Amino acid sequence: MSAELIIPCDLPCIECGYNLRTRPVEGLCPECAHPVLKTLEAVPPGDDEELDDVLLAHRRKRFEPIAAKAGCTVDAVHLVRDVCHHAAALPASIEQGVRHVSARQICEALRTHVCFYFGDIDEGKELLAEWGIRSSEDVGRIIFTMVEAKLMAARPEDSLADFSGLFTLDTLFDQDS
Repeated sequence: MSAELIIPCDLPCIECGYNLRTRPVEGLCPECAHPVLKTLEAVPPGDDEELDDVLLAHRRKRFEPIAAKAGCTVDAVHLVRDVCHHAAALPASIEQGVRHVSARQICEALRTHVCFYFGDIDEGKELLAEWGIRSSEDVGRIIFTMVEAKLMAARPEDSLADFSGLFTLDTLFDQDS
């Protein structure tokens, strides 16, 4: 059995202000029943190193079964999740007031994110391969595994086939891929 993650420092509940120190990340605020995780996720990254570490440990624990099922590393799941959030924040993702990101938009966001995150295309390609992302089909498999785990949502018309043939590591950084 794995150890429960605990809030290690002062953290006021975003709903009622109760100090959540020593509360389990998966628990509820004892004053207002607001999820502790929601408060933890509201802390800006870099604001508190201890809380950043707890949130990262929580995500790693939550993403391990997804990574195993998708045939990739936990780092790949994190990367694809971040890329999806980045793509969803772009103005082109809003369709009739609802955010939706296509497979192509996700793959384009992956290219941009990898260039920014790694700063070096060769290093980015090497780590993507090491993490289990060698093609757009791998990205789709990770996303649909997260959808199955209810960590993401998809429209009924969205399909794993939408990711077919959009890129390989050899073509990801070509501007017209």
